[in-house]
Amino acid sequence: MADPRLTQSNVHLTILAVATLTCCLSALSQSTARRTRPRREKLPSDLHAWRSSEAAELPAYTELWNEFLPLLSRHNLSLWKALDGRHSSPGGLPQADNYFYFSANKTHNLSSIHVEEFHVQNALSNIARTTTGVRRDCVLRVITAGGQGHDHLRILRHLSQSPGALLSNNHVLPLIDEISFEDITIGVCPRLSHNLESIFLPHCNNSAEDILHMVLQGFEGLAYLHKSRVAHRDMFLDNLVVEWIPASMIERSTVTRPPVYIIDFESAVDFPEGSTGDRRLCSGVPVPPRQDYGRAVPSELTNDDPYCPFKLDIWQFGSKVRYMLHPTGLPVVDRLLLDLTAPSPPDRPTAREALLRLDDFLRTTVPSSLHFPLPMQYDESDPSILPKYLRLCLFR
Repeated sequence: MADPRLTQSNVHLTILAVATLTCCLSALSQSTARRTRPRREKLPSDLHAWRSSEAAELPAYTELWNEFLPLLSRHNLSLWKALDGRHSSPGGLPQADNYFYFSANKTHNLSSIHVEEFHVQNALSNIARTTTGVRRDCVLRVITAGGQGHDHLRILRHLSQSPGALLSNNHVLPLIDEISFEDITIGVCPRLSHNLESIFLPHCNNSAEDILHMVLQGFEGLAYLHKSRVAHRDMFLDNLVVEWIPASMIERSTVTRPPVYIIDFESAVDFPEGSTGDRRLCSGVPVPPRQDYGRAVPSELTNDDPYCPFKLDIWQFGSKVRYMLHPTGLPVVDRLLLDLTAPSPPDRPTAREALLRLDDFLRTTVPSSLHFPLPMQYDESDPSILPKYLRLCLFR
């Protein structure tokens, strides 16, 4: 038979432990509530540190972004809940904000796959919902830190300002707010849930017409950038996002087309007005050092000689489209894809020329003749084409 004194002692110890834990949690909560600004020493020193794998681990990631909670609150933003490898929404659908939509398909509506989930690759990005006004979801991105990222911020500010931001051929996803703390600037952008690399896959059931019109918008956006003397230098399909998935092969539910936007100007460069072609050159890989650069490279990036960044944009965009779509069975389109990826940069068309060639083909082609699925040529096991999280979404 248990000693009553020992049992009573255990109860007292348990009560004391619970009380101690409650006091600690209360003190921590009060400390966070009292803190009105982040503690800089608790945050990564520069963008390289923000991008590190250690910062992306869930406990560290949560701790870093929790430092910004009082600051985000003053901007009427509340973070989504961070889970392992993804974020979970606070519940309920956002209100229409002119960027995030579903298709009108009644069945198998792929546009809604990510409505309650968001995925990030590193600690630089997060997602939040507004707490006042229109209930919208916004992507947060650390743009500057430790003296790095100021060209990125300057270019994005320029492209997000009126009157240029109001032009219909400007496909840059704009900054809608900036949150500043000491050397850190967090850009706030509208949230879209799909990039072109993922929705070109056959499981998304887009027709040739759907896909070619999205490619056409990519050319239009790139032509606008180049006319503005901005070269993106990371113009791969995962840096173009779309409002919703047409999925016309399942159901032709609307006559409108989803807008396409260009994102992530971290590697972008710009040139002064009046500069000539021989002054609009770069050298080296867009994100050094060379041994760590993980993107495909054209011939001009195999050494450190000066190159034209505008023709690099053409190759980057064209190489991924060609990799996934070629051959399409459409001679005009296949010829264009080959020209976009010509080994010699002078042999590649400009963005404006590519835009006009594809636009002329689409305007002179009967739309119903393009209502067929394109035969995708890709390795389904390639994680750069079908990331693990998207694979799970499409096949679960």
